Amino acid sequence: MAGDFRRRTTIFALLLGVWTTTEATSDYGTSGLIKVPDARMYDDGALTATIAADEVANMFNITFQALPRVQGTFRYTVFNPNEIKGSRDKLRDRSYAIKALLWRESDVLPAIAVGARDILGTGNLEAEFVVASKEVGPIDASLGIGWGRLGSRGGFDNPLNVLSERFEERPSRRDTGGDLGGKSRANSFFRGDAAIFGGFKYSLADLPLSLTAEYETDDYSREVNLGTLKAPSPWNFGLSWAPANSLALRVSWLRGDTLGFSVSASLDTKSVPPRKYQSGNISAVPQTVAPVISGGRSKNWYDRMLPAAEQTGLYLREAKLDPDSTSASLLVENRDYALTADALNQILMLSENYLPSRVEEVEVLIEENGLIGPTVTYRLQRQREMTAFGRPDEIQVFEPRKISNATNLTDYGYPVLALGADFAGKVQLMDPDDPARKGFYAKLTARVKLSDHSNIWFRYDQNIYNDFSTSRRAISKLPKVRTEINRYLVDGSSGIEQFFYEYRNSLGPELHARAYIGIIEGMYGGGGAEFLFAPYDS
Repeated sequence: MAGDFRRRTTIFALLLGVWTTTEATSDYGTSGLIKVPDARMYDDGALTATIAADEVANMFNITFQALPRVQGTFRYTVFNPNEIKGSRDKLRDRSYAIKALLWRESDVLPAIAVGARDILGTGNLEAEFVVASKEVGPIDASLGIGWGRLGSRGGFDNPLNVLSERFEERPSRRDTGGDLGGKSRANSFFRGDAAIFGGFKYSLADLPLSLTAEYETDDYSREVNLGTLKAPSPWNFGLSWAPANSLALRVSWLRGDTLGFSVSASLDTKSVPPRKYQSGNISAVPQTVAPVISGGRSKNWYDRMLPAAEQTGLYLREAKLDPDSTSASLLVENRDYALTADALNQILMLSENYLPSRVEEVEVLIEENGLIGPTVTYRLQRQREMTAFGRPDEIQVFEPRKISNATNLTDYGYPVLALGADFAGKVQLMDPDDPARKGFYAKLTARVKLSDHSNIWFRYDQNIYNDFSTSRRAISKLPKVRTEINRYLVDGSSGIEQFFYEYRNSLGPELHARAYIGIIEGMYGGGGAEFLFAPYDS
């Protein structure tokens, strides 16, 4: 197990990106103690990956906090990973879980959540629960009632029997989930015997350590019958270490006879990219005299502003400034800024420096990927100190529009060819035979820009290494759509991945369009169109 766990956690570590603080993570991927759930939620938008390993099962979990009160988990489980002598358990299982917060913790009342494991499929880890959590100083305690596997130890008659007799008996797993799995187990939810589980987490002051103890009401009858366990204890204990806000490691003493290990981290999918400022050697003093260049010709303001904009990641496409006018319009393509606000900040600073001194107001139209965004008007500050664009009362935002009768145009000399070459990787998670397969390849790309709105895209992949396989544990009985992906990963490991024509344009201030035709990805070719209706300020 140790070698396999180290290999998996190495792959896991390579996938880490920008991470955020989360609540404690259970071995099942959902927020919880060790094996039992609590009523906590992750940060909204958090994408959490958890790997947990012990002799009963290795679990690979991906949990997404889809809403502030709702989290969902996709889980791949390798039962009996150490192939214990005498155990007949060879199952590899994929399952889903969901948990919802009913109400938040207050000064008096605890937080309360409800959830279900294995909402689809075979139900080998099936369980439902209602749990309450209350924090008192350094202790976060949880107490809950469970059904299914969480109701199998010390069970009692289902209290929901008072609502209906249908809660009295729990259907067999063979009668739910469908012959192939993948169907809802709703007709078994919260049925059969129930049991009380609970535990607490104690956080040490001034140290990134916490101690956890829990009483688990899963009797592991399945694993006992298959010879993996003998007489498991209901008590689990854990020591967790959080070396960073985004990362947590735990070692656990499970069921009275074995060690368990887990590692988890969470990506904040709602994080805003860091602000990016470019100075471009911009002076706060406006240019009132055009510099003279060789041959006696002088550059006007547009010719000087164009290269300065490109140096800072902006393409000045066109402009309108009539003689003696005090208002200028600029169409700018953002090529380098993750945040549109940063692109605006930069073009407004350039406007302060390069627009003629008579200009008092500038209208900026931002274009990204061939589509136009809202129009921003800005009253120039001129002689003031320039570190960022001005006060809110100096800026107004209007609906998207286009420049009519432009006085300045940039000829980019289409067609333009751009080539690229780099290395990349592919990861296949949760394959029935292996939770993490991978490949590395050289990626050769090309882009032919035919106009401001049309491109030809090309990508060729040259395989370097992969361990993908077409040998499958079972033949799929589902329609052959994505089920044939492994053939493409193996037989098509080198070849053309993309080769298609794309057109993007804004058909009006409220309607934006994209059309494409060709080889869209390795498995698919064809054509299509997309339209976005986006009324301004709607």
